[in-house]
Amino acid sequence: MDTQLPAAGSLSMLDMLNQAVFHPDLSVRGDMLGLLCESRKLATPLSDTEYDLLFKLLRVSASAPSADFRQQQFGALTTLAARLVTVATHADRIVTTGRPPVPSQKIRHRERARREEAVARGRAEGKSEAQVLSELGVLPQDEMVRQAKAALQGVEWAVGKWLDLAVRGCLYPGAGFAKVAMGLRWLDILTAFFTPGRPAQAPDSAMAPFVVSALGSPDFRSNSSSTRHGAGVTAEEIVTVLTQVLIDDPFDANRASAFALLTSWPLVSADDNDAAAAAREWASQLLRRALHLVSSTRAGESESGALIIRWLFRKFVVLQGMRLDTGDRSRDVPGDLGFAAGLLSRIVQCRQAAERNLLDAAQHFPLHGLLTAAQYVVAEIDYQSSDVQTHAVQWQQWLQALAQAAIDICSVVLSVLTSASPEGNIPASFREMETKIDDIIRSAEEMNIGDSVDGADDGDDEDLLGGESGLGGSAGPRQQVILSYCWRAVKEVSGVLAAVAT
Repeated sequence: MDTQLPAAGSLSMLDMLNQAVFHPDLSVRGDMLGLLCESRKLATPLSDTEYDLLFKLLRVSASAPSADFRQQQFGALTTLAARLVTVATHADRIVTTGRPPVPSQKIRHRERARREEAVARGRAEGKSEAQVLSELGVLPQDEMVRQAKAALQGVEWAVGKWLDLAVRGCLYPGAGFAKVAMGLRWLDILTAFFTPGRPAQAPDSAMAPFVVSALGSPDFRSNSSSTRHGAGVTAEEIVTVLTQVLIDDPFDANRASAFALLTSWPLVSADDNDAAAAAREWASQLLRRALHLVSSTRAGESESGALIIRWLFRKFVVLQGMRLDTGDRSRDVPGDLGFAAGLLSRIVQCRQAAERNLLDAAQHFPLHGLLTAAQYVVAEIDYQSSDVQTHAVQWQQWLQALAQAAIDICSVVLSVLTSASPEGNIPASFREMETKIDDIIRSAEEMNIGDSVDGADDGDDEDLLGGESGLGGSAGPRQQVILSYCWRAVKEVSGVLAAVAT
């Protein structure tokens, strides 16, 4: 078949590639990304044009709604990360030794024979040896080292640009689900290949030959002005952004991805007292916010708070031995046991509130978030560790107290849940159930009538009662609040008991 050359005035190759970058069909963008990320030789560096097209494509595709495209992009970018590590390793070896890596003996013999044949043929044509070697792509040592340095600097710049696009271009407040999911996936790739001290998942490359400080241990002593426009992304900025995703994002998939990244993030060095003190202060502030979230009546907020508590317990309390205050003031127990005891004391307080009045407990002392956090803490206890073995009796007492508190909570809420109704609020004998819950509501009114009069101007009541604030209004929405509270409590109690039993 005859090949037709493009007519004058037609698009150049670069224009066609730019059109593919901004093409509305995501399959075209995916193919374009594959062309940019793959190479016949992993050690072949990317040109400036390829970098420009790559980051244009990443920027315009960050909020792509297609899950198939995100999966295709994840595979292509994983290949790109392996290529960047290999390019950097290859270039660093040239810069260090002044010569390219030594190939196998078979390849050396083949290249030597090809070079000698080309030199002989070139001399017959009147060319010098330098001209022949230049045509073969054999560079002088100085030029080879210069190009290797440029390739290494290009990889460092690309990783920094990619990291900035993932953190500041995708994980900002108010970003949509697709953009946040994309940014978290990019961070997952970057941490897998470029975390300092972690072996890279690339062939013939133990780890990247340069340090990406933003993927290392956070230093919470740094000035917040480092996050201003134009400055590079810092590790503490990334950790803070991930905790915000964990707290604010309404989607479970994004919260799970953020939690996995935080779990694998390098710890603050315990050798530096100032850095450890700054990290403890930061963690204490985050813990106070998490304890506020687990006391929320909203399921999403309570789950986010429980995940934050789990991460703080694992990374700061268990692995670093920090003492974070959850309400237990005793100093004669280890930090992890004190942390767990503080959670248990909060659960007991909420149980006592439920024993006094279920409606008041449902509105102001919800149990499901604290029970979820306690379940996570039980799952994080390493029973084989020497610290836990040393205080085995105290841990056993704590587990027994937690199990007993869970059983007591069941005893409190089962009086509502064991009625003759599938939903709990429309039994076969509705008058009997209505009387029972009305008695609970009447008791709450008697307990809080003084507060209702004194706080008539307060607008802090949450919209838990179908748009009605305070204790006035119909009993119907309140029945639903009580029943929802009881069902959530029983659900989380079962999870706690299962964690304790296993």
